[in-house]
Amino acid sequence: MPYYPDGSPYEYDDLSPELVNIGWLDASHPYPRGDVPAEVVDGLLRLAADPVNVTRGVHTCPMCGGSYLEVENPHAASGSTLLGHAEVHLPGAGGTGFAAPTLVIHYILDHGYAPPPPFRAAVLRGRG
Repeated sequence: MPYYPDGSPYEYDDLSPELVNIGWLDASHPYPRGDVPAEVVDGLLRLAADPVNVTRGVHTCPMCGGSYLEVENPHAASGSTLLGHAEVHLPGAGGTGFAAPTLVIHYILDHGYAPPPPFRAAVLRGRG
């Protein structure tokens, strides 16, 4: 999976020019760590139940090498969600939104990744 710094412009396609990257991590680059509220994880699980930019392959975690990672997801019809094959997009404040790989959930839960506060706030706004 490619690495993009948090807040860098999302350039996967021309259809989403107002998005910035969040959570496109790589083991060779440091990333912020810390506690993330369970409500943020729940909001991401809700988004991951209906992801965007679904691919045919699955990316492995660059930190632990895990692939075909699944998480229990009460918002998914199957009760779980595969990570590493899609993205979540959500609007942010001020017209700029966010694009994150579904692996962001694994990064938070298993590697202590702490997404930036504006992203967390956007996830919480979307939970309503």
